[in-house]
Amino acid sequence: MCLRKRLKARYILFDRNSLARGRNLNL
Repeated sequence: MCLRKRLKARYILFDRNSLARGRNLNL
């Protein structure tokens, strides 16, 4: 029952993907 850890991992991955996309768009 570690939903918080899973959610945190998902949010971290999503944040990384969003940052990567933003950098690509900016570049």
